[in-house]
Amino acid sequence: MKKALRTEVIEEVKWYVYVYSDPETHQIFYVGKGNGNRVFQHLDDKSETEKVRKIVEIRSRGAEPVIEFVRYGLTEADSLMVEAAVIDTLGIRKLTNIQRGWDSRSCGRVSVDDVITSYAAPVIKDIVEDVIIVVINKLYRTDFTPQELYEATRSCWRLSARRSKVAYAFSVFSSVLKEVYQVDRWHEVTTVEGKQRWAFEGRVAGESVREKYKGKSVSGFRASKEQNPIKYVNC
Repeated sequence: MKKALRTEVIEEVKWYVYVYSDPETHQIFYVGKGNGNRVFQHLDDKSETEKVRKIVEIRSRGAEPVIEFVRYGLTEADSLMVEAAVIDTLGIRKLTNIQRGWDSRSCGRVSVDDVITSYAAPVIKDIVEDVIIVVINKLYRTDFTPQELYEATRSCWRLSARRSKVAYAFSVFSSVLKEVYQVDRWHEVTTVEGKQRWAFEGRVAGESVREKYKGKSVSGFRASKEQNPIKYVNC
């Protein structure tokens, strides 16, 4: 029998944030937000996702996932914030969620040092090299390994022919330059949605370049509210 909330319940709970967990381990594996009967829709999902595979695995044991409200009676805006906070607290790598949550780029889980640096970093006054600024706000985590930071920066981007002039890629989070990469070459990649994008192959730049820019703010070259994560300088 398909699960559904009664109309009077829907009216009372309004927008909400919910979690799915494994009944055997009590481990939360999915965090969501919604209203109406959104909380039950995953039970009938047939997509090829990690979340669906987990539900199928639980059912193969003759059980059902445990579904709980974290908060209810919310506005839509409140539900967005609560969902993002729960995902950041649990850690996206422990969940089957694909994304961290709404606006995690500006108020998500980051270290105190990252926040302080974003407001106190000295501003870069001049860039003489041919550079592409790559903003990874939606991908960045404080606990990134060097390899994870490189992978988040190099791929997959919608770029113009100007990419061929780029000598260095600036990896930027919250306006602060986290690393500088020397770009050796570009190659075309296909996303899971079938879109054609570009990625670079490269390496950490030499110390003379890194010392000039790493840890400093690019706010003089890119407004913090710009939507496009890509900015060319001198290209």
